[in-house]
Amino acid sequence: MLTEKQIRWNIGVAWNPKIKNHRRDDFLHLAVAGEADIVM
Repeated sequence: MLTEKQIRWNIGVAWNPKIKNHRRDDFLHLAVAGEADIVM
């Protein structure tokens, strides 16, 4: 976990829904629900 002041920004995501990708879908569910901070 970062101890310094964290920076946040808005992002845009585009994808082809015909391509199955469970990791992408899980990420989008977390991001839209706002249930957790996403750190990369």
